[in-house]
Amino acid sequence: MVGKKLHYLIIELTASEKRLLYNASKNSNDKRDEVFIQLIKLNPTSRKDYECALSEISNQLNPVEIEEKERNKNLRRFVDFAAKRIENMKLAQLCANNQKIRNYLLAKVYPKNERNDLNERYYDKAYKESGNDYWVKVNYKNDQLEHVYKSQLIKDSNLWRGLIKEKETLLSNYYQREMASLIHDISRSYVDDPRSITDNDYQFKSSQDLEPLIAIAPGNVEKIIFRLAQARFEFKNNETFRKHLNEAESLYSLGVKKERDQVHLRRDILFLKFLHGFSNGSDWKQLEIWMSEVVEIDDDNNNWDPKMLFYLFLMYAIIGKDSSSLKAKYSRAFEKENAQYLLEFTDAVFYISEGDHKSAKRILTEIAYCNNPYISLWSRLLEITVNYNQGNIRFAENLVARAKRQLKLEENRLFTIPSCIVFLNLICEKYDLPTYKSDQELASGKLSPIFQFGTKLL
Repeated sequence: MVGKKLHYLIIELTASEKRLLYNASKNSNDKRDEVFIQLIKLNPTSRKDYECALSEISNQLNPVEIEEKERNKNLRRFVDFAAKRIENMKLAQLCANNQKIRNYLLAKVYPKNERNDLNERYYDKAYKESGNDYWVKVNYKNDQLEHVYKSQLIKDSNLWRGLIKEKETLLSNYYQREMASLIHDISRSYVDDPRSITDNDYQFKSSQDLEPLIAIAPGNVEKIIFRLAQARFEFKNNETFRKHLNEAESLYSLGVKKERDQVHLRRDILFLKFLHGFSNGSDWKQLEIWMSEVVEIDDDNNNWDPKMLFYLFLMYAIIGKDSSSLKAKYSRAFEKENAQYLLEFTDAVFYISEGDHKSAKRILTEIAYCNNPYISLWSRLLEITVNYNQGNIRFAENLVARAKRQLKLEENRLFTIPSCIVFLNLICEKYDLPTYKSDQELASGKLSPIFQFGTKLL
């Protein structure tokens, strides 16, 4: 498809951004602007509509007698032009709404020299607006150091030493923040699949590895992040997990200066409590309360994560609470992330709660083949119980064999996999089938809410 990037740019335009583009093109003498505005007005959201729009534009741009090769070249030139129009508008809006970026770019436009202090003025403004933006701050210090280093004056020599110390502090703080971010990412991957960490040569593979970092952490934010990471590394050891989580919550209660950090850390704490509670069969109502607060935080920041919405809708479906209005409100979040299957799974659970096994099975059969290992396995196990309930014994037995093969591939994952094994063995015991063989620790897990719900079908 010609100009795939342009298609994506058009899809993402808001109504106010379209008006800005209209107004900017009104007084243009460039004939391509007329065609560009026509394209924006067509609002081609689907691929088919976009291709039709480009075909129409190609006819406008080229006389009939122009050869195909030349027509394609002219169309590509127009596509590049249109994409730049949108990109430039987006950049202009970003600079208008973000003083840090605006002043930083202006400082780059006006290099530091002896004739004026424009560079210093713009950098100073960008610095004040930068928050934790290391790159704005360190660029400012680098420019200052470069300028001062050329001088042989005593006052400038003293200034140089002060700037070096400031740069050293910036670098140390940046290192601590980025290390905390790295550990956060590593520990999240560990919960999903410990092999992603233990099978690779990473410096940090366990909760104990983080103690030296906690000892030198500059503030509460980094310490809380490290304690939460320690809890993730101990995800399957309930007592140690709770110890580290309680330490993180205690540090949080002492206070976090910046509101942004408060919000992010509160969200991380709630989500980790939810994941561990869900995986270990905690009270349904408490899980719903935790996830409701997470979604509320996302709402306040206009930043919706389909996973969080999925877990909230799933808890609603398990409890038997209608979530249709909320699903309609947040449907765009699932569309943007290509995560429609998450919504479909919650629909299947709700159908089961309503006794509509036919509708549930239609969905479960489809999404049991999705690429999400958890949803795939949960769907397969619920599909088995529905088929047994409908009397499809032979087919259900075939599905049990498939589920065992799936589990063998996913056995190293921490989140809900022990629960899957316990539930599968409950099915096998009820229908006199060989149980799934695993070590005692995995086979003694607690049923997650989805399978506590599923036992109603056994």
